[in-house]
Amino acid sequence: VAASFQEAVTDVLVRKAILACREHDVAALQVGGGVAANSRLRAMVATGAMSSKRWPMACSRRSPAAVGDTLRVVRVSSRISSRASSPLMAWLSADCVTPRCAAARVKLPSRRLLGAIVAAMTTSVPEFQNSGRNWDYRYCWIRDAYYTVRALNRLGAVDILEGYLVYLRNLVDDSAGGHVQPVYGVGLEPGIGESIVETVEGYRGMKPVRVGNQAHEHLQHDVYGQIVLPLVQAFFDQRLLRPGTVDDFHALEKVGDRAFAMHDQTDAGLWEFRGRAEVHTYTAAMCWAACDRLAKAADHLSLPDRAAFWREQAQIIRQRIEAEAYLPDEGRFAASFGNRELDASLLQLTDL
Repeated sequence: VAASFQEAVTDVLVRKAILACREHDVAALQVGGGVAANSRLRAMVATGAMSSKRWPMACSRRSPAAVGDTLRVVRVSSRISSRASSPLMAWLSADCVTPRCAAARVKLPSRRLLGAIVAAMTTSVPEFQNSGRNWDYRYCWIRDAYYTVRALNRLGAVDILEGYLVYLRNLVDDSAGGHVQPVYGVGLEPGIGESIVETVEGYRGMKPVRVGNQAHEHLQHDVYGQIVLPLVQAFFDQRLLRPGTVDDFHALEKVGDRAFAMHDQTDAGLWEFRGRAEVHTYTAAMCWAACDRLAKAADHLSLPDRAAFWREQAQIIRQRIEAEAYLPDEGRFAASFGNRELDASLLQLTDL
C-alpha cells in the first residue's frame, strides 16, 4: 500500500511540474527541499526531463545521472564565471534552490579561511558618473558583515556564520576591550590608510583610483553592538560546531564595557559622515543591544550576577536614549541626541 501510494503521489507531482514548465515556458526545473531525498521522484523527474528536450532538470540531492545537468543549471542561472572557486560551487550545489542561488552575490565577497566578509571585491568604481566618490571597498566592515551574516544565516548558511565568528573572536582578543575600528583588512590588518594612485586611469576614465579607506580612522561606536550580537548567538545556536563558553562570555564582556562607555559619545555614525560628529541614536541603540544581549547570555550560562549587571547597564542606556532622542510630539526618535533630524536606520529599532 505504501509503495503504491508513493508511486501515485510522485506521478502526480512530476506530471504537474512538467506540465507547468511547458505551459509557462520554464527554462529549468529545480527539485529541492525534503522531496529531493526521494530517489523515485528524482528518477521520474529525470525521465520526464529527457522526454521533454526543452528544459534541463536539477535536484539538490543528485543522482549520478543528474550531476551534469545540475551543474549546468547552477552556472547558467547564477551567471558565475568559470573562474569561480569550487567551494562556492559546492555551496550552491549543496541545496540548489532559488534562495541559495540568489544569495551567491552576497556570499561571493567572503574569505572562507579567514572568516572575513569584504564589502565588495572592487575599488574605485564611482557611485555615479564623475562623482569623485570612488571608494575602495575590499575590506571587512564590521557593520556590513553583521548584516550580511544575518541575511545568510536566515538562509541556513551556518558555515559563513561560523567563519565570521572566528574572525570576530580574534578581533575581540586583539582589541582587549579597547578601541575597535569600523573596518579592517581581511587578515584583521588595522592599517589600511587611504591613498590615490595617479598612474591608473580608473573606471572608464573616471578618477580618482583609491587604495585603502579612510573609514578606518572614523569613530563608529555602533560596531560594539555589531560584534556582540553575532557572537552571542554562539551561546544559543545548537547548529554551531563550537558553542560559546563561559570564557568566551567573559572576553565578550570587555566589548560590552566599551559599548557602555561609548554609547553617549560623538561618532561618525552609520552613514560615516566625514567631518561631522554627533551622538547618533542608532549608535546608542546598538550599544544598548550589546548590553541587553550580554544579559540574556549570562542568564543562559547561569550567571545571575552578571545578568543583573548587564540588565542595569542596558536600562541606563535606554533611559538616556528616551530622554535625549525621543520626540513625543511626533512619536519618533531623532537621528541624534538633542536634534530633530530623520534617520532611516532607526527603523531597525523594532528589530533590535
